[in-house]
Amino acid sequence: MTRYLASVVLAASLAAQVPGPVIDHVRKGVAAREAGRLEEARKELEAAVEAAPGLAEAHLYLGLVLHEGGDFAAAANTLQRALDLKPELPGANELLGYDLLVLGQTAEAVLRLEAALLESPGKWQVRAWLGRAHLEAGDSDAALRHLLAAQETAPRDPELLYLVGKAYSQLAIQSQANLLASAPESPYAHLATAEDHDLNGRSDEAVAAYQRALGSNPRLPDAWRALADLELDRGRPRAAVDAYRQALDIQPGNAGLHLRCGEALLKLGLAEESLPHLESAASADPPLPSALEALGQALLDLERFGEARAALDTALENATGEQQRMKIHYQLARVSRKLGDPSAERRHLEQFGELRAKIVADDK
Repeated sequence: MTRYLASVVLAASLAAQVPGPVIDHVRKGVAAREAGRLEEARKELEAAVEAAPGLAEAHLYLGLVLHEGGDFAAAANTLQRALDLKPELPGANELLGYDLLVLGQTAEAVLRLEAALLESPGKWQVRAWLGRAHLEAGDSDAALRHLLAAQETAPRDPELLYLVGKAYSQLAIQSQANLLASAPESPYAHLATAEDHDLNGRSDEAVAAYQRALGSNPRLPDAWRALADLELDRGRPRAAVDAYRQALDIQPGNAGLHLRCGEALLKLGLAEESLPHLESAASADPPLPSALEALGQALLDLERFGEARAALDTALENATGEQQRMKIHYQLARVSRKLGDPSAERRHLEQFGELRAKIVADDK
């Protein structure tokens, strides 16, 4: 939480109307708060409030100290009193809005934080808290609007990243609920149902729902791909190939689809048939290391060892993950053996062993 009001600033006209002892209590309370002595600060400010119950600034500072001490309910009551006395008091709406948010009073928090945002429109933290309040109140559209605006100033803030993701997730749930209620027999309703089954590991139900969706509208490449991925994961590469080809009929230039189809064909031992798909995937810009790796495997299976080495060398140059580099080194060791290059085979096997040992150690 941002620190507020580093020093007491009372207008001369106001100071003239307030007895000296009251001003002293306030100043001592603020000084103690600045020094981190919150209990001492609270006592001084309670004395100021008792002596001058109509002084809004004293309530504001006491509310701040209570807030920083974690007594959000008492802080909210005190800050509300400050605003009752002086509705335009700077900083009070911001603090009160945050405390109400912590207390779960989201509707009231929204009102206070909206007022705070009018006072400080450039303060991204206030906009973020307002987004969170809308999110907890169930208004995902308004939440996302404010959270994305705050993220323009703080794109890497962890809490913001989490809240933006949560807002998108809630919107997705609401949208799917509306879809299922308004068009339960549409292909998109079946697609949403299939994705839910797939996500929760109900593969048989997912396959059936994908097939219902595609029976209503066969021109859904995402459904074909999801069905193909599911079939591949279930150990049915032939069914996966058929579904990938249906998707490629709709999106013939999709490199990811070509890669997945080629990989499925490799699982079937059909290296020659996989080759055009893997070559298409490997020609993407930038090249996909996984496509180059699969292409190298296909060329190795076809005993085109020189071309296999070239593809795998390029895959290694573009690989980023240790797991992928380990696999490529192993394939390069196989190719080197076929080419009669024992030094290269030994080098790649050493690299393979080192990476495997590191991955195992990191997993522990």
